[in-house]
Amino acid sequence: PSQEKCADDLHTTLCPVRLQRDIGMRASKVVCAPHHTFLLLDNGRVFAWGRNDCGQLGLGTRKIVVSPMEIHVPTTSWPHMRVRDVATGP
Repeated sequence: PSQEKCADDLHTTLCPVRLQRDIGMRASKVVCAPHHTFLLLDNGRVFAWGRNDCGQLGLGTRKIVVSPMEIHVPTTSWPHMRVRDVATGP
């Protein structure tokens, strides 16, 4: 999806948009903070998008993310591990 600026340059906010990406699974949970969102799928995959200047999305970068990006959870030590919940702070 594309994001557009909803405010002036001093107070930029991302606008809500309909997801265009076909992820092939049902959403188990969606959590939103003022500037970022996390999506948990039934199969335990996690996607994140939004503001990321402090690396708060867990993607290994500090760039704004305008469309859902999968968070790769390391499973080498725990091959049967599955994410069951997501949460975000203010």
